[in-house]
Amino acid sequence: MKVSYKWLQDYIEEPLPAVEKVVDALTMHAFEVEGVEKKGGDSVLDVKVLPNRSHDCLSHYGIASEIASILELTRKPLLPKVSLTKTEKLSKVSISTKSCDRGVAVYITDLQVGESPSFIKERLQSVGQKPINNVVDITNYLMLSFGQPTHAFDLGKLSPNKKESYELNIRDAKNGEKLKLLNGKEVELTSSMCVLADTEKVLDVAGVMGGLESSVTKETKEILLTLCHFDSVSVRKTSQALGLRTDASHRFENNISSSLIDRVLPYALELISELA
Repeated sequence: MKVSYKWLQDYIEEPLPAVEKVVDALTMHAFEVEGVEKKGGDSVLDVKVLPNRSHDCLSHYGIASEIASILELTRKPLLPKVSLTKTEKLSKVSISTKSCDRGVAVYITDLQVGESPSFIKERLQSVGQKPINNVVDITNYLMLSFGQPTHAFDLGKLSPNKKESYELNIRDAKNGEKLKLLNGKEVELTSSMCVLADTEKVLDVAGVMGGLESSVTKETKEILLTLCHFDSVSVRKTSQALGLRTDASHRFENNISSSLIDRVLPYALELISELA
């Protein structure tokens, strides 16, 4: 996993010791650091997170927590959990598959989609991610920060129900259903795969990759922000069957905790409110 030294400081109260000391601490007590690369004014550590710690350390916060424990530093407090009122715009979130045990969807409007601020772009670029736009970048930034994948759908591209409200259905795919992915590849799905769908069509291969048709662009004004927890075995089998391994699937395959949803949601709302 690529880890930005500067990014780690976001989660620790005291100034971090020199990067060499951080590398030594991790190597001697937790994870092998396979290399350090200088990128501008930052240092990027290549940390080998083993499967037995992937559920809690495939994130900058996870690595920072490990460093704090080893070096007896203080972790910064997390934002408190949030509770949101129901909206008539979203009438239902349903889960009808064993491949998902929790799903949260938040309706966000009055968006201004554009370029991300420099600190978000620099963070993403330091670990090999390409900035896209402020909303998509925030979802990627949060996944790399805390380990919980999130996804934003352009609500204007979803099909409403008969009452002109929207539904999010987390279900097993139907044999033969097709979806054009964000990478431009069209895939044919089977009933062993889990998907997110509206009332008419598939939107996303659960835990792997979203669909191109519902993606967020500069014209997007409303989104459905989703945070879900998917079965690790299901995601692994789907990823292998489709020949796709993504940052999201890597995390779900390693059985991250469903409680990460509560940790990430307040940061998602804060960043989207401030930056979009």
